[in-house]
Amino acid sequence: NVSQLAELWLDNAIRCRHQHPEVTERVVRRDIIPAIGKKDVSAVTVADLTRLLAKINASGRPTISNDALRYLKAMFAYGEVLGMVERSPADRIKIEHAGGKEKARDRALSQAEITKLFKAIRDEGVGFGRDNEIAVKLLLVLACRKMELFAAKWVEFDLTNKLWRIPASQTKAGEARELPLPLAVIDWLTELKVRACGKEYVFPARRKSKRFDHVSPDTTWHALRSLKHDLEHFSLHDLRRTSRSLMADLGIPFDVAEKILGHKLPGVAAIYDRGGAKEQQRVALEKLAGLIVQL
Repeated sequence: NVSQLAELWLDNAIRCRHQHPEVTERVVRRDIIPAIGKKDVSAVTVADLTRLLAKINASGRPTISNDALRYLKAMFAYGEVLGMVERSPADRIKIEHAGGKEKARDRALSQAEITKLFKAIRDEGVGFGRDNEIAVKLLLVLACRKMELFAAKWVEFDLTNKLWRIPASQTKAGEARELPLPLAVIDWLTELKVRACGKEYVFPARRKSKRFDHVSPDTTWHALRSLKHDLEHFSLHDLRRTSRSLMADLGIPFDVAEKILGHKLPGVAAIYDRGGAKEQQRVALEKLAGLIVQL
């Protein structure tokens, strides 16, 4: 059946080659398997897949619909190679039948929206969860990618010297980097260390899971989706874009902000960047942390 094909494809084409296979696995397990997982591979029709993609679209996730189509094409093509199906039912489906052509996202929360978001979190209280609240604060202050944070281990953090040494295995560029930690972040991490109860992850899994030893990247996102904040839709990755926008508001120089984000500097700027200018980054992140705490 489709579930079995999906596992074979994930094992032989995704997990062994991709740095972050959980991104693909999440769409397969959340959207594809529940819809067609029990069907015989050879019995899946174009209409089955079109309905699946339409359902994802109807949930307001056109980008995920496009991702699902891409994964279905690759998965059924693998099924052809294995002789499970003569012709992939995904071949005839085009991007316009899924989420359509995507526009580059530019969503960033304003300072007023951030204030409103944190008020909603406080009003929700224990229902939102303290771990989720701290995660949102850390994503805004450190401008890191969500998987850099949620998969982080305590061994990466030097709280005495206020440094986070992010390993190459966790960065998109595949290069290790260091990020200075503001005082507010040290306080939040100290609290999280108590809450982690000796586990190796900063955000350990809250229940037994076959997928992760750390918390699922969807956990905080689901908490935000269910929160009554009345803000225009935003994703967890939009918090990173928000951080970049706030750094511009604070007058933080372009090159310093880009190094905090883990971006490579363009052209000649990269040649003259020696040591990452850690002190400039530390000053910048203290400013950003101060603003977030204020908001």
